Amino acid sequence: MTINSLFNGIIRVPGASFGEDDAVDTGNARDGLVNNAIHTADMSGQVRVSTLLDGTSFMMGVPDVYQVQRVIPFGPFPLSVRSDGSSYRLRIRVLGHSNAGSSVTFRAVLSPFQSGTPFAEAAVNVSEVATTSTTEAWRDFPSTIYLSPAQVAAATQGMRYPTTIASTTSFTTSYACLVCVSVYLSQSVSSEARIGGFYAAEYIA
Repeated sequence: MTINSLFNGIIRVPGASFGEDDAVDTGNARDGLVNNAIHTADMSGQVRVSTLLDGTSFMMGVPDVYQVQRVIPFGPFPLSVRSDGSSYRLRIRVLGHSNAGSSVTFRAVLSPFQSGTPFAEAAVNVSEVATTSTTEAWRDFPSTIYLSPAQVAAATQGMRYPTTIASTTSFTTSYACLVCVSVYLSQSVSSEARIGGFYAAEYIA
């Protein structure tokens, strides 16, 4: 994704900075408003996963309590890469709850597509949210997830395609960071984790 905002981020101005009759530079004010509007659009422009499962909620059983197990993978999809070599951040939410009021944990893991290593341990590509609520609701993960430069290198794949539609001899190669985001669950003895939906979108920060 291309960063379209003028200053590559939100310009924050305290509400008390300007009074009703204070002089304001129209150029700076315009740039700030335009920048923030474009940046907000950028943040909402690359939704990578947005799904609601059939039915009211979807129980995903885990064989043994307190064991963490992958239950739903989403992907592959291309993930944009920043100038520092790391991937763009993903904002993630899960629609889920505990069926009996004891703690359940939802873990989101971002990993290279077709990687033999799931990168599921605690790192920048992993985030967890826990709940004891029996009410199905969208729950924001406490942090964004992303791939480090080394993980981006592992996820980058080259794809060959003909330079023209009819060509059988002339090809070019395009490279993309192909990833999957997976949902893992763990649950207690007396409660089951249930999922009704999942959402992930690129975030420019």
